[in-house]
Amino acid sequence: MNEIVIVDVPVEYSSFLKMQRETHERQAEEFGSSFFIVEHLPVYTRGRHFRKDTIPTNFDIPVIDTDRGGNTTYHAPGQLIIYPIIHLPSLKITIKEYISRLEQLGINLATQWGIAAERDIRNNGVWVSGKKLASLGISVKRGVTMHGIAININLDMAPFRFIDPCGLVGIEMSSFAEELSQNIDILEVKQSTKHLIPHIFPECF
Repeated sequence: MNEIVIVDVPVEYSSFLKMQRETHERQAEEFGSSFFIVEHLPVYTRGRHFRKDTIPTNFDIPVIDTDRGGNTTYHAPGQLIIYPIIHLPSLKITIKEYISRLEQLGINLATQWGIAAERDIRNNGVWVSGKKLASLGISVKRGVTMHGIAININLDMAPFRFIDPCGLVGIEMSSFAEELSQNIDILEVKQSTKHLIPHIFPECF
């Protein structure tokens, strides 16, 4: 099955992780391609390589360990997350190229809103003027991807201050709203993302 699914309302992280895993099992057998465009309710997630970041215990924000790569990050409404669940070998896409395409998706999306985003050769993700606009965290099992890229659009950035995002000390996070000094309609961004995905991953459609 090849699909791009937009989830209109923020969803709880654990329940959607279960859906990811179910889709992963299906695509491992069918070699199909699924892309989910979502927002999550507030949550800190820790990847396989997390260090002992300081996560506040006086906040009512859950902390969930996951099987993705990377370190600790924060998700919340107003942050757009793209979860591709695709079979890389059948598409002849290497993991390195896959990561590069996720970054390009974030860069192209930012460009549409007039933000001069770019890569940082030292760290994965999408950056603007030394600040991190989007974070990557993936896993690949049986050739099929899970997790993906989280792009900050229009969210409360304060909870990022309690962690070292992605394990990077002293970095500043940014968002479309902060870069443009205006509120951004994330539903509009979701629709733009849906149109961009086939250009970045043409093999999937």
